[in-house]
Amino acid sequence: QLLEKEKKEHVQLKRTWQMANDQFLETQRLQIMDMQRMQSVLTAEQTRLIAEAKKKDEQRLELERQLKRSEKKDNEKASDDKGRTSKLSRHTSAKAAKKSPSISHKR
Repeated sequence: QLLEKEKKEHVQLKRTWQMANDQFLETQRLQIMDMQRMQSVLTAEQTRLIAEAKKKDEQRLELERQLKRSEKKDNEKASDDKGRTSKLSRHTSAKAAKKSPSISHKR
């Protein structure tokens, strides 16, 4: 009886998620149609500005992805190195980091 109840709840939950997903996709489809209608009445200059903005957004997203990949590699390397370094070498590198000059940017 408990198993039947859980199966029924699972089916209901699955149906609810499917309906929500269908509704989301339909809303998204309608928004895309609206955007296409708006784009059809833009001037050439407005279209050019939109293309430039999209390109800048794509470049920014790519830089963010590269930064995340780089940070992930650094974190993996740091955790690999953590097990191999002695206290002395970590202490020495911390001193070196404190002595290294920092760069300040003025605006």
